[in-house]
This record gives sequence, structure tokens and C-alpha cells, in this order.
Amino acid sequence: MRLLRWGLVLGLGLLAACSQPVQVTADDTLEDMRQLGVEVEAVAAYEQALENLEAARLAVQGLSAGDLQLVQTIALGSIANYEYFYNVRASYPQFDWSRDGCSAPEGLGLGYRDTFRPACNVHDFGYASFPRFPLLYNETGRKLADDNFWVNMNSICRPKSLLSRAACYSAAYAYYSAVRVAGWAYFYD
Repeated sequence: MRLLRWGLVLGLGLLAACSQPVQVTADDTLEDMRQLGVEVEAVAAYEQALENLEAARLAVQGLSAGDLQLVQTIALGSIANYEYFYNVRASYPQFDWSRDGCSAPEGLGLGYRDTFRPACNVHDFGYASFPRFPLLYNETGRKLADDNFWVNMNSICRPKSLLSRAACYSAAYAYYSAVRVAGWAYFYD
């Protein structure tokens, strides 16, 4: 009976530990991509994207509070950060909150259009709002929005099962590559 109680306590403890949210970092995602054998070019480009975004975040910290700082905080932040501001968007009418989700041509969504929609929404915000800010309405600003898009897509991929994660990372790289090649037409529209 005592052994049964210990087993029950241990089992409940393990269940409680498993249900706790795990904070996944960009470094965890980067290491995961390497271990899963994601394309070397994709891993290197992702690492560069992380460095670009960190430099941009450090630059934002040096700005005085205002719209420029806020637009970068929203457009270059996490999906959760964007969703918070989107839910109170009536308080920020100076920004363009329009979004079309993932606008990949029909049949080219690789089956990830709905999966990546939250990351696409953040990306849409950057593309729609950056034109108001000359410091961001250029190729550097576009690259930062694209890099953050990729980071956010990879954050969606990371919690997936081991079997589906590598394919998800590859799809994220395909979406990222598409916006790098053709996104200028939408950014400068």
C-alpha cells in the first residue's frame, strides 16, 4: 500500500511538472533546428536574423517614448505582444492595423497558412505601419520585419512534435525566403 501511495505521489508530481509551461528561447529553437538537420543555410540565416533583431531592440531602447519606439516594439516583437496591442488597437489609431493573414498565393501555402497566421499578422502590421516612419521605410526596416516574421514562425514550430517540427521549420524558411524575394512589392505599395 505504501508503494502504491509513493507511486501515486510520484505520478501526480510528474503530471504537474509536465503541465507547467516551458519557456522556449530563440537559442533553444536554433539548437533544435541544428539537431533536426534543418538546412545549413536556413540555420545560418536564422542566426543572422536573431542578431539583426537584437541590434534593433537595443536601438529602440535608446529612443524616447513615442510612436517610432512603439511601432518597432509591436512590429518587431512576439506574437503575444502584437495580440495585446491589437486587442486595444482603438487606443492606437495612428497605426495601420489592417491584416490579411498569410497572403501566399492559393496552393503555395505549403499547408501552413493557418498555422503561421499569427506571425503573418505581426508581419502585416510592420509592412503597413513602417511607411509612416522614414527611419523604418527602407530595406533595413523591411529586413527587420521579415526577420521577425521568421522568428515568430519558428516560435510556432518549436512546440510541435518532433516528427512535424523539421517540416515546419522548412516551411517557415520558405515563407521567409518568399517575403525576402517578393515582399518589396507589398512593402513599397
